[in-house]
Amino acid sequence: MGHIDLPELETEDTLELQFQQLSLPQFCVSILESTVPLLRTGSRQMIIRVLELLAEDMTLIGEAISTDIWDDSSLFGIDMFDCYKRFSLLKRKMFYDFHKDSRN
Repeated sequence: MGHIDLPELETEDTLELQFQQLSLPQFCVSILESTVPLLRTGSRQMIIRVLELLAEDMTLIGEAISTDIWDDSSLFGIDMFDCYKRFSLLKRKMFYDFHKDSRN
């Protein structure tokens, strides 16, 4: 197999890619936001798989985020706090939807 020369990335391109890259905690929160709505599908198999994925996701979040994050004033810390607020809203919505459905 021959060697293929790849074009050199400019410094600006590299920085742009770094800004677009998700950190592990950001990725984990993204998984939470994307998979929780799948719990409402009604499919037992889907619910089981989503819960398995969420269990793994929560393990990763626990390993990736330290308790110092709440005192972190860096862009990363601010972003993680924003992710936490979104997750908290999502949790409240799930709780409301669950109780609304259980009353019907």
